[in-house]
Amino acid sequence: LSLSDYSKLMKESLKLFEREERQLKLWVVSETVQYVSSIERVLSQNFGNLLLVGRAGTSRMDSLLLVAHMLDIELRIPKLSMKYSLKTFCADLKECCLIAGVEARPIVFALEDHVLQSNEHFEYINS
Repeated sequence: LSLSDYSKLMKESLKLFEREERQLKLWVVSETVQYVSSIERVLSQNFGNLLLVGRAGTSRMDSLLLVAHMLDIELRIPKLSMKYSLKTFCADLKECCLIAGVEARPIVFALEDHVLQSNEHFEYINS
C-alpha cells in the first residue's frame, strides 16, 4: 500500500474504533501513519513483539490500541491499583501466556514503565 492508501485505511479504522470504543488522541499525519504502519507490520508477524520508547504524550498507547483493533488482536493493559502486586502481575502475565499458548489467540500485553516497579518484574518478563 502507498502512504496515502494506508492513510485512508487508518482514518477509516480510527473512525470505526472511536465509534465502537473511545476517542483517541491521534492525528492522521505522515509521521503517525508511518508509526502505526510500523507497529502493524511487527504485530502482524508470527511471534511479533516490540518495544515502544518515547516521551509521554507521543501517542504510543493510542497507536497500539488502534493497531490491535485493526488486526483484531486482544489487548491487555495491567490496571494499577493500591493492591496491584507482583503476584497480580504474575497472574496477568500467566493469563496472557495461556491465551497465546493454549488458546492460540494473538494477544498484546502492553506494559508501561510505571507498572515495572521492581527488578522481579523484569525477571518474570524475561523468563
